[in-house]
Amino acid sequence: MAYEWNDRLEEDYRKYVDGKWFQGLNARDREGYRRARDQWQRSRDMGNRFRDGMALFRGQTPERGYEKEVRLETSLGPRISDVANVSIARSSEYKAGGSDKQKTLRQLDKDERYIREVPGASVDWTIVEGARFDKEVQARFKQLQEKYRGQFIVNEVTREQRRLALTIGKHVERQRQAQEKKARALERAEKERQRKAQQQTVEHAKVRAEQNRKIQLFRDAAARGRVDAPERVEQERKTLDVVRQVAHERAASEAERDRVARESAERVLKEFPFPAPSQSQELADAASAEREDKAREERERAAAVSLEALNKARDDKIKEREAQGLLTEAERLHWLGQAHDPHAAVRERPGHAPPVQGHGRDQGQSLDRGRTR
Repeated sequence: MAYEWNDRLEEDYRKYVDGKWFQGLNARDREGYRRARDQWQRSRDMGNRFRDGMALFRGQTPERGYEKEVRLETSLGPRISDVANVSIARSSEYKAGGSDKQKTLRQLDKDERYIREVPGASVDWTIVEGARFDKEVQARFKQLQEKYRGQFIVNEVTREQRRLALTIGKHVERQRQAQEKKARALERAEKERQRKAQQQTVEHAKVRAEQNRKIQLFRDAAARGRVDAPERVEQERKTLDVVRQVAHERAASEAERDRVARESAERVLKEFPFPAPSQSQELADAASAEREDKAREERERAAAVSLEALNKARDDKIKEREAQGLLTEAERLHWLGQAHDPHAAVRERPGHAPPVQGHGRDQGQSLDRGRTR
């Protein structure tokens, strides 16, 4: 597995250089560090597969109490065992190939302390036939086996068994990766479900809050309505009384204007009487007056019909707006004020005065002569 240089790798390289400088050792350059890291990763992957395959081959499974990468405490410091069963104090170390001399010797020293310090403890190492180990390491293996017989054991497997263990370990790794991938997918699905559930909860809370707000507004409005209802009813009653009074006064005023106009016309006729016309003139005047009366009646009937249609259309429109709740108070007052025809005050009533016809200059002079001083 080759690493591409990135910020994380750069950070690790700087830590590596600082550590070497602190130890007084020379550090590799970036390319050398990358190659060593790649080699370490390949060796680590192979070691993990060999460990997993051999552990499964030997029956060291979680169901039987065995765990991987177990931390064992000793007086020389913690010992990280490849596979261990703490309940029976048994530790196993697996080496798929050679190993660093100093690292291996430190591990063996801690294994010895573990055997001495933990009652009934046992440690076994599994190495591959033909693997290269330093002579000091081999001598240490032999020393511990002789000193702790039955507690420190070194098992040597063939290369065929190594290949079989690597194959088993590779399958185990694939299964583990598949399980991890499935677990991550389930975790993402669960997080998405929780997110949606939380979002729905928030949305439902908003809906309930809006509903409660509307209910509260309705209750407040109802409370204000109950408080303001008597005053509003009284105000509307007063308004209606004012409208009725205005309509009554308008009708009385129109009747008074008609009476005054009629009395004025009668008084004028009394003060300025017309001379009696001749019979032919009377006939002509009567025919002319009859024609004018008929024409005036026709005009009045047409105007009345047109006005009635206009009033009916206006009343229908007002009633429609009132039924829809669109009628304003100003429109209502205006409608009530128009209950009587506004032209009635100035409309000339038929037959209220005799027709006046001109008879020339002589008759005009006779009017002057007949006027009472």
